[in-house]
Amino acid sequence: MTADEYHRLLTDKIKARDDLTFAMFPLNYQAGKWELMRIVSKKIGKDDKVVVMRGTIHGDEVAGALTILNYFDDLVDYAHQRGIKLIIYPLANPSGFEKGIRYNADNDKGAGNNDFIRYRLVDGSIGEADLGPSDTFSEWLFSADPSLSIQLPVETRLFQELVKKDPLDQVAAAIDLHQDYITPGLPACAYHYAYGDLAVLRPIAKKVAEVVPLLAHFDMNSGFGEEIDENGKVVAREAGGGFWSDEAGFIVRHDGTFSDFFYRRGAKYSLTTETSGATPIEKACLVNWIWIRGIIDLVAAD
Repeated sequence: MTADEYHRLLTDKIKARDDLTFAMFPLNYQAGKWELMRIVSKKIGKDDKVVVMRGTIHGDEVAGALTILNYFDDLVDYAHQRGIKLIIYPLANPSGFEKGIRYNADNDKGAGNNDFIRYRLVDGSIGEADLGPSDTFSEWLFSADPSLSIQLPVETRLFQELVKKDPLDQVAAAIDLHQDYITPGLPACAYHYAYGDLAVLRPIAKKVAEVVPLLAHFDMNSGFGEEIDENGKVVAREAGGGFWSDEAGFIVRHDGTFSDFFYRRGAKYSLTTETSGATPIEKACLVNWIWIRGIIDLVAAD
């Protein structure tokens, strides 16, 4: 499926409804031109709670984009019937999706296409490694901040421009839909990067475990201490040095990504869903759908 075909399918679904609007934003690469879609609930009042979700920032991780496409009407109905408004970026890396690669059509990884914020440490330096839950810092900055001079891919810079225009004070939850194709040897399984009160998320993880096993007590290097080539393959990996998942598959890792940004910005619920590459696509999408419904339920109950 091309990105244009994907967007046409979603556009037909959106136009059949009266409660959504959407816009397309240009992504210009050396290899060609693509577009990024942003879907928004038509009326977001100043007191409305908002859930933001994003799919497939890594182009080969198709489950995110397919979850949003396949469950689209159910997803929107589920949120709107509970008074929750939505901002959806369904296909975050359209050129990578179309070409079946982790990064964009130029294979421009830059500092990472999910590199959203950087931490200034207490000694004044900008940290390059991830922060654990007990690590301290003095402030965070967008990775596109001119003072940092960080090379970022086109889609990453566009995302940072767009989210600044979102009603961030009203974002109660953010969900970033991923798959793990870079951790060698994983069986069909799920795990999750999350922040804040994990206890309220554990019942959702228990439902996920009915679909695929949870990856418990695993030293997750994914992107940490690894060298990944332009096609998203791990070519070198340190022994240890990662972040351990708990018994329910949760990892608390302040890695400066999309979900980390929304947590720092005040979203009560912010997480990244992960299923292994060995997980059948239907089950990977179902895991994402379980998380989406569960998070919407939590936001609606607050």
